[in-house]
Amino acid sequence: MAFTTTEEHVRRAEQELGLTLPPAYRARLLRENIDALVLSASTGKPVSGAFVAVSEPVTTRVSCDSSCVIPGFAGTYRLIATAAGYQSVQRTVVVQGSNQRCGCASAQTAQVRFVMEPTP
Repeated sequence: MAFTTTEEHVRRAEQELGLTLPPAYRARLLRENIDALVLSASTGKPVSGAFVAVSEPVTTRVSCDSSCVIPGFAGTYRLIATAAGYQSVQRTVVVQGSNQRCGCASAQTAQVRFVMEPTP
């Protein structure tokens, strides 16, 4: 499932709230993101204390205490989830991006689920 935010959505929200977002906040809203959820295979519950490392196209590590958002742009990402007491899990995620008919960029959020097996 993907959620899309366009410049038009941001503009309407600003009008309804009677404010103007600073350019940095506006840019963040229009970025593509990865919404990650880290679950235990044995319990099905979120894993606390997990981290998600991004190895491509950039290198970063995000604290992912059960769930997290990894900002980025359209492209293919290689992610590795780690947590104490669990085996690491790797996923490849493709974040879609496009230009709308209006010429404004859109942002989509890709959702990824990591199901981690306890370390034997």
